[in-house]
Amino acid sequence: MKIALFVTAIPFIYGGTELVIEELKEQLEKREHTANVFRLPSSDDYETGIFLDALCAQMLNFDDYDMLISFKWPAYLAVHRQKKLWIFHQFRQVYDLYNKSFGISDNDFGNAIKEMVSQTDCVALPRADKIFAISNTTKRLKEYSGIDAQIMHCPLLNCEKYYKKLLGDYIYYPSRIDRFKRQMLAVEAMRYVQSDVKLVLDGKIGDDFLFDEIQSYMEKYDLSDKITINAVFVSEEDKIERYANCLAGLYLPIDEDSPGFITFEAFYSHKTIITVSDSGGVADFTGDNALIADPSPQAIAEKIDFLYNNKDTAEKMGQRAYNFISQLNVNWDETIKRLLA
Repeated sequence: MKIALFVTAIPFIYGGTELVIEELKEQLEKREHTANVFRLPSSDDYETGIFLDALCAQMLNFDDYDMLISFKWPAYLAVHRQKKLWIFHQFRQVYDLYNKSFGISDNDFGNAIKEMVSQTDCVALPRADKIFAISNTTKRLKEYSGIDAQIMHCPLLNCEKYYKKLLGDYIYYPSRIDRFKRQMLAVEAMRYVQSDVKLVLDGKIGDDFLFDEIQSYMEKYDLSDKITINAVFVSEEDKIERYANCLAGLYLPIDEDSPGFITFEAFYSHKTIITVSDSGGVADFTGDNALIADPSPQAIAEKIDFLYNNKDTAEKMGQRAYNFISQLNVNWDETIKRLLA
């Protein structure tokens, strides 16, 4: 089968979505399909690019392929007789984030964007042959667009390589450093910890101003002995080893749709995670396999200290987390079977 994988791409941004699509292409080819990835260059400057992005996507026809799989707006506006959607995110800026942080402002221009995106969703979504979504995306699709979607989590790359070695003395948070991931909140929490626990942050810098703020805060409160920042895209080997030796994972996104790869990585490493009550799909997914704090530095510090001072509990939670993720049947065989059915 010839399959087109179509997604939007913001230049120089490479994260979980891009990793999943590249792995999906490889997994399809292992099963003797032909798969091509197409990326529509897209700007995060809504004032100049968004209407053109929608127009370009609608003009593309992939009927020379047997199937089209699209992942984000406006890529799922493209034309195909058998179109599957695996929606990682709607254009949230005009839905639950509208006129809020990270969303479109409520003004004439913002209203025009909101109207355009919601109308194209109303037209394009019902035309799909099948719609899958990751975790909380299904709730938004139903609430704002009246669409029922099936939940299909993203399989973790190389999940079989994750392992447990030690229950160490550091909390591990590997992710692109930007405001949506709230590494600043993690840094602030370390000001209030009472134990000897450390924090390790790994990830490329997505926001230079935020990185400067983090460094200034660490200097102001003398946190350099408590926090290590590796501002690079860490290799898989290094990441797996750091998970294997950490006390727990940490993930503090703002109302994210999915549980996040960080959750899966920690669980496959027999480690629990600490997250926050407004993290969205993370808190909904983890249940009693994680510690959920209020989104304040003091509350997060309390959970960190609890795990450090109660390592037997941390060990039991990590084992429970591993058992939970192992039983979910989130793997590429099942994922591709559902996508191609």
